[in-house]
Amino acid sequence: MKKVKIIKLEPTLELSKVFYKNTIDAQVGMCYELQDILASLNKDINNLTDKEIVFINKKLFPDHLEFYNLENNQGQLLLPTIYTYMQPLQNNNLVCFSKFGEDQQYDLMDSSGKIIYSDARDISAFDNNVIFIQDHDLNQRLYHYDANNNQLKLIAELEKNKMYGEFKFSENRLFVDSGYYDENLEPTTPFCFDNGKEYSEGLAAVSLNGKWGYINAKGEVIIDFQFGYASSFKKGMAKVLIISPTFKNPRGEWIEKECFNNIHNKNREWFATSFPQFPKKHIIPLSVIRKIECSKYKSKKLYHNFSLEIEEDEMLNGYGTYATIDLNGNILKQEEHINLEESINQENTINVNTNQNSWLEKITKNSFVINSIPDDLFVNKQFIKQALQANPTTFEYLSLLYSDDEEIGSFALQIAPVFCYDLLSDRLKALYKSQYEAYQEEEMDLDTSNISLTEQEDDSDLPF
Repeated sequence: MKKVKIIKLEPTLELSKVFYKNTIDAQVGMCYELQDILASLNKDINNLTDKEIVFINKKLFPDHLEFYNLENNQGQLLLPTIYTYMQPLQNNNLVCFSKFGEDQQYDLMDSSGKIIYSDARDISAFDNNVIFIQDHDLNQRLYHYDANNNQLKLIAELEKNKMYGEFKFSENRLFVDSGYYDENLEPTTPFCFDNGKEYSEGLAAVSLNGKWGYINAKGEVIIDFQFGYASSFKKGMAKVLIISPTFKNPRGEWIEKECFNNIHNKNREWFATSFPQFPKKHIIPLSVIRKIECSKYKSKKLYHNFSLEIEEDEMLNGYGTYATIDLNGNILKQEEHINLEESINQENTINVNTNQNSWLEKITKNSFVINSIPDDLFVNKQFIKQALQANPTTFEYLSLLYSDDEEIGSFALQIAPVFCYDLLSDRLKALYKSQYEAYQEEEMDLDTSNISLTEQEDDSDLPF
């Protein structure tokens, strides 16, 4: 199979027009944002100028819009020039392009340019040619890529809408949904588990009915299901969580829902007492919400409506003690009991010695760090302003609390209006609309002579 070379093409006027039209016709990607901009400019796609193209691309694609193609040895382009984003894959034999920006409508191709799967909503590749694909009906499947026949072989139909992590072979075993396959993609264990980890030293940690234990490569239970958490073995040892008997009811069921709800209510009371300056609707503690992995839109909705539901295992480390066990399940070392209520208070108590400069330095390098700062800093508006100055993209996460705050919203708009405006509440958008439009006009007048609209080739950091 002859390999081809991946090249980048700069967004020329004509290429950008084709991209805009395809995006709007397909109603995907940046479709609505693009329509809003065209309406504000009172322009049709065909009438856009070079300067307007530069402005639109800069606004919608702050990381710089590029088009991708495949080139053969004769310098011929093999694909329609509408691919605008390359999805990194852990597979040097495959490449994944998107037609409409950074999400949706992915095409998976081999190194010769042949399309293997088209119009996927999401594609991820893992080691041993394992491919995860989600279609536009949100169906999720796991495939194995046969490089010899250039085909995808179905491994398993996955649960719809469920979030999955890495799919990795370890010791010739791959955990999929509820059981394990071998290197030949044949099932080797019962498919009855709630969760499972990679094999290590002949054993894999798996959970069943909420409890964790260990099985061998044949699926036989070696260490009984008894733990609240279990890690993989390393050098003959593994870390597990031993549930405190205090949290078992007379039937032997552990982590009672009533007990969890009581702790949850204490969290609410703590937040209302500690931060009375915030409206009463903000009664769920930030420390709880910020540990939930979900989109900023879902987080914001949960926060403002305080309708949050948490799985019992979200705070498992407060219901027992961690211990180290050997390969036979014998306890080698056990830590002291954790008092859940004390640990919550310690975590959320305002620390007068908090090193704000250290946090700002971390935030400057990575905006996501803002999710790890103590709650006392998260509600400190002076610190929040410093964080926005250090890294304006932190507002993506700060908007959870500050999207409707005039002081922070106005400040964010001054720092990075293009990025922050869309994250404001509808009320603040209306309030700052004229200010934002004035900035748009100013941006349109900026000198764009240094921005090239010509076709350019850049082969750095590409797999082929």
